[in-house]
Amino acid sequence: IERQHGLYVQYNTYIKEKLEQISSLYYDEKVWGAYLDSISRYARDYKVKLTKFGNTLQTDNSSFGHVLDITISSEAPYKNTLKFINALEQSYLVVDLHNFRIDADEKLKSDLNISVWGIVKQ
Repeated sequence: IERQHGLYVQYNTYIKEKLEQISSLYYDEKVWGAYLDSISRYARDYKVKLTKFGNTLQTDNSSFGHVLDITISSEAPYKNTLKFINALEQSYLVVDLHNFRIDADEKLKSDLNISVWGIVKQ
């Protein structure tokens, strides 16, 4: 019986962890607002100049998909840009960096498109 009880405890812990992971995908303005705030914080930390910063909430009523689209244009040295991009991707949210462009003229310029994926309650 003790062995079976131990298995139930392990199973319940596993289920709890998975439900917590799923709950982070549900639409939550506060959490996504904090992610948007973290972008400007990372820019400061890595000395990246944000020249354009916009976001759009998708309202197409699909139950799962990208729900927050973010566009960023920036200028910074190469290493700072890489550290900035890495920090943006290291999120517990499901973040998709796509359609990005990095050009080097007099300064390194980046255009980033990021989607945050989630579940919208219907």
